Amino acid sequence: MLAKRLCSCLRYNAPIRKNEALKCLSRGYVTKKKKNPKKAVEEIVNNILYDTPQKVKEENKRHILSVLVNNEAGVLSRVSGALAGVGFNLDSVVGARTESPLLSRMTIILRDKKSRVDNARKILEDLVPVWAVLDYTSTQNIERELLLIKVSLVELEKEEGIASSNNTKLLKILEIVKSFDGRVLDLNPKSALIELTAKSMKVNGFIQLLKPFGILDLSRSGAMVIPREMYQEDQEDEPEVSVGTPKVDATLLPPG
Repeated sequence: MLAKRLCSCLRYNAPIRKNEALKCLSRGYVTKKKKNPKKAVEEIVNNILYDTPQKVKEENKRHILSVLVNNEAGVLSRVSGALAGVGFNLDSVVGARTESPLLSRMTIILRDKKSRVDNARKILEDLVPVWAVLDYTSTQNIERELLLIKVSLVELEKEEGIASSNNTKLLKILEIVKSFDGRVLDLNPKSALIELTAKSMKVNGFIQLLKPFGILDLSRSGAMVIPREMYQEDQEDEPEVSVGTPKVDATLLPPG
């Protein structure tokens, strides 16, 4: 009777008393199911695969490449064309002659994954006029960019509809220029021409602050980068202390 009751409870998902279940186990009516070893291995493998962290996706970061090339015609188009052929969108490219009239330096700013940038370096190194490709992304360097921006000083009066210069607007612009260490190159009743030399991020912030005043014209040179030399402080040499027998005055010794 106990075995029939247990079977019917299991069939209809009815509650089972604890003492009845213990009796069935002791009498051998219910036996524990043996696990299949193959299924156990599959469960272990699935757990390992589930707990294994996934590969982190590489983010597009800003990379700075300095390329030393021959100072000859068509080098800029060959370098930029090689990068464009692989699918790179260049943020800025600056090229100029170095201290040697036969050598030019190109500073290239691009945003992409590190693995792709490494491939781009290999492509540039295979070009004939390229001497070296240097990566200044993770090094301590000095970066500067020149900005020339023309801002409007004219404000339309809503009531009269006549254009007139606004002194308060000019004062606000001059405050922003002073805070960014810029300078005014040209000033007239209608516009102000401003120059700023700073890092690219600072230039971007400066442009955003001047947008509400009305930007008439803008020109950027692109970033120029040179690595900074690190100087280690020389430790002062401590005076050496000679260890030995102290010198004794002979006049203080007893006679003999």
